[in-house]
Amino acid sequence: YVCKRAPLVAYEAMECHGGNGYVDDSPMARLFRQAPLNAIWEGSGNVICLDILRALRKEPETAAALLAELQRASELLMGSSSAVVGKGYLKTMERIQVALSDPTDSFGR
Repeated sequence: YVCKRAPLVAYEAMECHGGNGYVDDSPMARLFRQAPLNAIWEGSGNVICLDILRALRKEPETAAALLAELQRASELLMGSSSAVVGKGYLKTMERIQVALSDPTDSFGR
């Protein structure tokens, strides 16, 4: 998600800087040029999802480990000041739990 959003955010930031953002003397021009490369360096979100599905297919018990890790992250979020983010995260957690409850269905999507 971050790799797909970075070029848009860099573009908006460059607009905020005005003409100074386009000058090679500022770091903004470099950030704008390099933002699309993050998907190549970090791997695309789709490839990462396929890796997760492959791991779940090979070892279904990894679903429990994934859910435990996501649960720990949700507890941290709910303890923070960003309760709105925490509620959205919990809704997403519920959808993930439903999807992982029937692995054969999740792999077909």
